[in-house]
Amino acid sequence: MPLSELQSEQINSINLVRSVCAQFQVEIKKAELFFSGAKFYKQKNENNLTLFSLYHVTEHTIRALLISITGYLQSTMIYLNYYDILLG
Repeated sequence: MPLSELQSEQINSINLVRSVCAQFQVEIKKAELFFSGAKFYKQKNENNLTLFSLYHVTEHTIRALLISITGYLQSTMIYLNYYDILLG
């Protein structure tokens, strides 16, 4: 493989990792905000809203994990080619 192709592939891999990390951070931030809401609603004895918030904490945490493991973002149906690029 020519050096220029190897460098291009490395740049693509770096950009992919940055993109996956950014998406992970977005989803984790959402989970943290919902968790704050759940604590607030728990203090107010609003059980339905507490449960609703905890459901979304779980959803966004799982989405963050799936994005970081597979490079796949379900909401937009984008496959980031995580394994194809990094694992060949």
